[in-house]
Amino acid sequence: MDPGLLPMYEQLTTALNAFARGDAEPYKLLWAHTEDVSVLGAFGGRSPGWSEVGPRLDFAASQYRNGRYDDLEVLASGTGGDMAYIVWLETISATSAGGEVVTRRRRVTHVLRRQGDEWRIVHHHGDPLVDLVPPS
Repeated sequence: MDPGLLPMYEQLTTALNAFARGDAEPYKLLWAHTEDVSVLGAFGGRSPGWSEVGPRLDFAASQYRNGRYDDLEVLASGTGGDMAYIVWLETISATSAGGEVVTRRRRVTHVLRRQGDEWRIVHHHGDPLVDLVPPS
């Protein structure tokens, strides 16, 4: 892990555990609230701009109860100027809004931009981790 990103990593893991319990607010506080942010989330679709991203994060968190993120495996991270990234594998275990206990393994990328002396998320991409299957 890039040492300059350790504080953000710790904030992210704390915020995502709240997210898995249905609370999007700590995660939303880590975002740049600008119209150049975007989400390509694990539920599909796309959300460009904070006016769509904020409600998208609320919707996604509302799908979970009593959950946690764990088994985070950082694959790559780095900083350059005012931009940074963290790529990891994660597992979310939670009760869905429908009452089903779910466990999902995902691959995730966060792109960050420096705002003042803090990093803020400007892009999130998360999707299910699937086995490598070459075309036949």
